[in-house]
Amino acid sequence: MEIAEYIIRVLRTQIVVVMSWGFHNAKAIEDGIAFQVQGFKFNGRVEITYDEGWDLFDIRLINEDGSIKEEALGVYVDGIVSTLDNMVEHTSGYKERVKREYSL
Repeated sequence: MEIAEYIIRVLRTQIVVVMSWGFHNAKAIEDGIAFQVQGFKFNGRVEITYDEGWDLFDIRLINEDGSIKEEALGVYVDGIVSTLDNMVEHTSGYKERVKREYSL
């Protein structure tokens, strides 16, 4: 539970970015946290786990069938949000898509 709370604190440092993913249903898992997202690139479950031996984090995008769609291993703490943002949200023509999607 302690590592899940730590990861939540890291995510909150860039809360606007995190909320742009449709972040919801967070829960503690062994050595980390899992939550749902609804991004432009990925809709589904995200798991972030801590690798104590390396003092780094592993990020996995999990499909509905439980298979791993994509993973980023060995992520430094200060790269968690940007790594996830690239995996979940950012697409080519991102700014134009945001304008179109939200009628801006």
